[in-house]
Amino acid sequence: SPLSCTPGLGSSLAPGEAMTCSATYVVAQADVDAGDLENTATASGDDSGGGGAVTDQDSVTISASQNPSIRIAKTLQGNADEDTSGDISLDDTLTYELLVENTGDVTLTSVAVDDPLTGGPVTCPQSSLAPSEAMTCITSYTVTQSDIDTGSIANTATVAAEDPNGEPVTDSDDESVGPPQNPSIVLVKSLTLIADDDGSGDLSVADTLTYQFAATNDGDVTLDLVAISDPMSGLNSLSCVPGEGS
Repeated sequence: SPLSCTPGLGSSLAPGEAMTCSATYVVAQADVDAGDLENTATASGDDSGGGGAVTDQDSVTISASQNPSIRIAKTLQGNADEDTSGDISLDDTLTYELLVENTGDVTLTSVAVDDPLTGGPVTCPQSSLAPSEAMTCITSYTVTQSDIDTGSIANTATVAAEDPNGEPVTDSDDESVGPPQNPSIVLVKSLTLIADDDGSGDLSVADTLTYQFAATNDGDVTLDLVAISDPMSGLNSLSCVPGEGS
């Protein structure tokens, strides 16, 4: 603000006499980002004896407190339900919202978001954030069979930035969703061939019966160690494709 002095600016000062002035200044964000606020004032006066001007200077430096901080919050925003099941299932596209906020008191630059699950770097609307400023980044992921088999999709996103001194500022957040698992198997046994040993046209002694067993995974998770058993006496070994225990 303009200087307010007693006696007023432009007055004369006798030897030993002093002038007191005051002024106000509102701290700007650039000052906090700089870390130090330096202020230099100059006093000048003319020698009444004709000796010319005399001057002096003095400075005051104030250190600004810097508290860099950043926060990221990851939430599942939506699910493009490919099979209209109402649940998270294979090939569904999950859309995640990443809210990034500067929670400190200095400007942050080189702000970047990384999400390994959805492909790494995430495109965001800006790369710098002033204090209290926030931005929203969007990324997506397509559900795989491995996710369904695991029963959980764990996703961690990380934000990294630099404070005015070039020091790193980071934060991370995770969002886990559990797709439902519906394991199921169906077995269909059928008689496919009768080798009519005596040509009678009827089922008789020494006829060879061939059975077919069709085991189908009609659930939504991968099944391991699949096996078929039939306790019928005299039945030879089962031959399966793929092999038993697949």
